[in-house]
Amino acid sequence: MPTIQWAPFFAFMISTTLSPGPNNMASAANGLQYGFKKTMPFILGIICGFFIDMLAIAFISSAVLRVIPQFQIYIKFIGGAYILWLAYRALSVSFQVGGQDQPPLTFANGFTLQFVNPKVIFFGLAAFTGFLNPLTDDAFYLLIAAAGLSFWVFLMNAFWAGAGSVIFNYFDRPAVKRAFSLAVAAMLVYAALNIMGVFEYLESLGWL
Repeated sequence: MPTIQWAPFFAFMISTTLSPGPNNMASAANGLQYGFKKTMPFILGIICGFFIDMLAIAFISSAVLRVIPQFQIYIKFIGGAYILWLAYRALSVSFQVGGQDQPPLTFANGFTLQFVNPKVIFFGLAAFTGFLNPLTDDAFYLLIAAAGLSFWVFLMNAFWAGAGSVIFNYFDRPAVKRAFSLAVAAMLVYAALNIMGVFEYLESLGWL
């Protein structure tokens, strides 16, 4: 097997996937409102989309960025808009135990998010160009790497969804649920603004 610097790779993988992000926070909010079981289709959509992303990025990312450098700018704003929509959903869901007046996030929601989520794109670019580049000439090793990364992301999203469902089960007060979803929405908005470069722009103006 090709030589890989495992220690820095694992440090990168754990820090980026365990920290709050669009996938994790949406899983937590959905787990809070609907429970772990009903969040699984969304998580499975995340994993399927993520797996396809990892394989595609390994083969075509360098070529695409060379031919269409503006692609990175477009995906930032498309992804940011989608994440803002997820933040809106976190605020607009019902907080009554039996009042599921809006459907939970679906497999399609999770799957689609992976193709407009710059965090996933940049994760793949960093993983395969910075750490797993010795594997890029072997399709079998690429497949194993993409499957391994996808399994790890599944564990992280399941953890966040489980945390959300625990809160749902043990904190019945609507005010507690509301406060949690507000916090989730705030983190999603922060992620979206950060991805779209809003904070960097404000800093360039001297406002931050």
